[in-house]
Amino acid sequence: MKIDQGTVLSGLAGAALLALVSAAPLQAQQVRGVSDDEIVIGMHTDLSGPSVAAGVPSANGARMRVAEANENGGIHGRKIRIVIENNEYSVSKSAQAGNKLLNRDQVFLICCGLGTPTNNAILPKQLALGVPNMFPVSASEQMYEPFDRLKFAAIASYYGQIRSGLRWFIEKEDSQRVCIFYQDTDYGREIRKGAVDQLQAMGRELVAEAAHKPTDLDFSAAVLKLREAKCDLIAMGTIVRDTIGIMSEINQQEWDVSTVGTLGSFVSVVASAGAGATEGYHLVTQFDVAYPDTATGDVKAWIERYQQRFDADPTVWAQATYVFVDLIMKGLENAGRDLTVDSFLAGMEQIDDYHDLFGGPAISFGPDKRLGAESAFLVKVENGRFVRVSDEINYKD
Repeated sequence: MKIDQGTVLSGLAGAALLALVSAAPLQAQQVRGVSDDEIVIGMHTDLSGPSVAAGVPSANGARMRVAEANENGGIHGRKIRIVIENNEYSVSKSAQAGNKLLNRDQVFLICCGLGTPTNNAILPKQLALGVPNMFPVSASEQMYEPFDRLKFAAIASYYGQIRSGLRWFIEKEDSQRVCIFYQDTDYGREIRKGAVDQLQAMGRELVAEAAHKPTDLDFSAAVLKLREAKCDLIAMGTIVRDTIGIMSEINQQEWDVSTVGTLGSFVSVVASAGAGATEGYHLVTQFDVAYPDTATGDVKAWIERYQQRFDADPTVWAQATYVFVDLIMKGLENAGRDLTVDSFLAGMEQIDDYHDLFGGPAISFGPDKRLGAESAFLVKVENGRFVRVSDEINYKD
């Protein structure tokens, strides 16, 4: 039988074209966490451990923004599915949660992970798989340094926060004798470094310092040591229980000294501690607390939507993750329908001069910029609440 060569070539070309056409939807499906009608994102937070007071609201804030996006039709025809795992603020539990999100759930990105060590437990494998880490609920420099195109952070670092706070007190309150009281952890040591660097930059010397373990409960000797050093300002590298304990001891000793901390102690129980234990405590943050009885306008409407959805009042951590997921939605919108990790990162890099509804500083990203904002402001505990007492501050200005 005679075989026509032209027919064979035509048939081969047709088969090749058919293979390409058939492969097109398959290639689209090979973007992890992305299908024709869905985008899967992951989150790990503390739903039952020592940081549950921040973890549950942070989960709710993220869920709320995702739900609102889906109620409006999703992003370019795709609904968002968020998978939230309990990390119990434990390194081992975080590793387990990360393995599930990355391997079983095949998430497109991970967002709003609560805690520095808990994020670090997942990051190496996550980055190796090309999965973006978006806006962890941590202000550690490790969340955006060293530079990696897959790591995005929105809030000024603890290092930058304490530097800005000290600069404000030295310039505005004429603080002369600065001391440091810090938790002897990676978190506390980052704040100590920031405080020392700021003093050196302003030609000042550290007067005295005290360190403590996270489990310590008695701060009387350490407070007395700093008092005898005649400190007039204490940079606080503390979180929740130690902030309350140290401030209680300062008040018990009837010592009139200024204190300034960071976002690590920005939880409602610090402000509302019994017997006014923390009255006068300052910290640096990027969020005004949205209190239900004083909020107005868009913030009041947001609180009412949150209350209706979760039957609870929101906290600042619900505000934060709502903003973080809103930023992600904008990045996905900018990426277009042809969604890949590269198009998403390019979409995030287009975000410029973003302002959240809670009055935080402008947030911008770019090809070489992964920290959205470096400025913040001071709040002070007054009558059991955090009250804003400064305009935006930034030690680099």
